[in-house]
Amino acid sequence: MERSLEQWLEVARAGPAVTVAVRKYRGELHVQYPARQVAYRPGKDLALYIAPGTSLDHRGRGLVLKQDRPCVGVFRARHWYNCFGDYRPDGRLDRVYFHVCLPGFVYRSGTLAWVDLELEVVGTPGGPVTVAGRDEFETARRRYNYSAEVVTAAWAAVREAESRLRTSQLPPGMEDLQRFLAMRLADAPAGREGKV
Repeated sequence: MERSLEQWLEVARAGPAVTVAVRKYRGELHVQYPARQVAYRPGKDLALYIAPGTSLDHRGRGLVLKQDRPCVGVFRARHWYNCFGDYRPDGRLDRVYFHVCLPGFVYRSGTLAWVDLELEVVGTPGGPVTVAGRDEFETARRRYNYSAEVVTAAWAAVREAESRLRTSQLPPGMEDLQRFLAMRLADAPAGREGKV
């Protein structure tokens, strides 16, 4: 018997608790929020579920925002971006965010830490795509003295994310929340934590 979206959401909400700690280039805390682990393949990737109503504490801006819809995030070990999808109540994908970041992340003791480079590619698969955070990236580049390699790789990640959105090349199953959760929760190993 196939599970409904609500049944998969129940499974996701029962997953291991994760505190997401988004850091700036020099390590200071930028954003923090709770999530649930959906799947973890050590050395490869991590998928999270962020429930509607979750408080996103933007320390760098001094404000707390509320997640207004179901969201999943996929972190891949060797990519210069991570990918988040926001969903409508019926489970259809509403919009996608690619956050440009340093490759790799640390997942230890229930905390996921990754380094944000301030650029976001936002849109809908096959629809309009925008790049946000250009001014913030430039400010951070000067403040933290990003190397030429980091700047080049960040803009290459933007171009790749733009292309992925325009051609609908998202992480497997991301176009539908029920399918995404089913793919990752049906046979997800517990995984161990560590640096990826």
